[in-house]
Amino acid sequence: GAVAKELEKEKTALEKKLLGEGDPEAVVEMPGEGVPAEAILARADRMMAGHTGYKSGKQWGGIYYKNEPLAALQAQLWARFSSTNLLYPAVFPAARSLEGELVTIVTKMVHGTVGLLTSGGTESILIAILAYREEARRRGILRPEIVCGESAHPAVHKACHYFGLVLRRAPISPDTQRMTVAQTEACLSPSTIAIYASAPTFAHGVVDPIAELGALAQRRNIGLHVDNCLGGFLLSHLGKEGLFTAPWDFRVPGVTTMSVDVHKYGFASKGASAVVFRDNALRHLSYVPSSDGLEGLYITPTLQGA
Repeated sequence: GAVAKELEKEKTALEKKLLGEGDPEAVVEMPGEGVPAEAILARADRMMAGHTGYKSGKQWGGIYYKNEPLAALQAQLWARFSSTNLLYPAVFPAARSLEGELVTIVTKMVHGTVGLLTSGGTESILIAILAYREEARRRGILRPEIVCGESAHPAVHKACHYFGLVLRRAPISPDTQRMTVAQTEACLSPSTIAIYASAPTFAHGVVDPIAELGALAQRRNIGLHVDNCLGGFLLSHLGKEGLFTAPWDFRVPGVTTMSVDVHKYGFASKGASAVVFRDNALRHLSYVPSSDGLEGLYITPTLQGA
């Protein structure tokens, strides 16, 4: 009735706000003949002219910096490496070296042991949750559960949906918007394989009580994932400056995995993130090797590739 009509009206208005009225220049078929480079670049300039909102500082667009010299340097590096493929590290050793350097930098920054480079925070979280599912299967848990706070990023919902885990959401403190040990522990069950916390949360920018949650995870012999996607680099350097002193990374004994975005306050272009592990054995559980195909042994370390 009336409610359905209002919802449809809001949906139409939202689609218009997000997608606009359409693009009369949109190319929806393969051109019958080649297009000159000048025409392609001119169209790109016209399209970019509409990207003005985030530059004003009053519209959120997931852009964490605007630095022309850095952008120019990134463009030059992209030109050099755009035709490489990290699925073939023996063919492109320079690209593999850069990947290794970046993972090592991030891993050391958060005091971890090993890590993997991913396409963004969501993929980092997906891989961590996959590893926990495999660990649960190793323990004989048929329907594993993850416990997170109500403030957790939707990526953990997606990960649990993709990989068939149950997600239990613990109420957070109405005063601090942080998870609490009491509410978290009340959601734990024999099927719980890990707790998911944030440092900081995406919505409020507050850091969950990682040390206390780490102690809880250790008591229950389960994992603790720290979502450091938003705070990656920023929180680490705030700590170095003495501006944030609460423990939140692998220096907390109970932390077992972390997701750390490089394309936010690490100032990399979209998308670059790392999933970091305390234990190399847990990282190995995220691998899916194939050896019975015509390719022989085939394995990629993340969701990229097969």
